[in-house]
Amino acid sequence: MSSTTSSAPNRHAFALTTYASVKLETEMSHEFHDLFRPGLRKALVIGALIKA
Repeated sequence: MSSTTSSAPNRHAFALTTYASVKLETEMSHEFHDLFRPGLRKALVIGALIKA
């Protein structure tokens, strides 16, 4: 029975790590897709022209 209780915290830590990884990947994906929104693309082009 002690092996079951000792593995429970490890499973919990793995679940939290997996959740954090998936959440980070989702946020990065959303940021990547935001780059292709027309308004943001236009702002990036204008900013690049002003800076150049």
